[in-house]
Amino acid sequence: MAKMLYRKDTGEILGVHIFGLHAADLIHEASNAIATGQTVQDIKFNVHAHPTLSEVLDELFKGAHLDAHAPAASNNAAAKEKQPVAA
Repeated sequence: MAKMLYRKDTGEILGVHIFGLHAADLIHEASNAIATGQTVQDIKFNVHAHPTLSEVLDELFKGAHLDAHAPAASNNAAAKEKQPVAA
C-alpha cells in the first residue's frame, strides 16, 4: 500500500508512505524524486517494468490529479500556502 502527499497546484511531492512487504525496496524512488525536486508531472511518465513491485509507485504517480493549469514548481510564497493533497 502506498500514499503520496503532493501539492495539487504545482505537483510538488511532499511525502510518500509505503507500507507492507518490500516497502524498503520501493521507497528509494520516491525519496530520490523528493530529494531532486521532481514533481508528479516529471515522474509520472517514468517507465516501470511489468511485472514488478515498482508498479505500485507507477500507479501512485499516475493516479495523482493536478489542477488543469498547474504551473511549474516555483518559490512563490503565496502558492506555498496551499494545502497538500493526499493521493
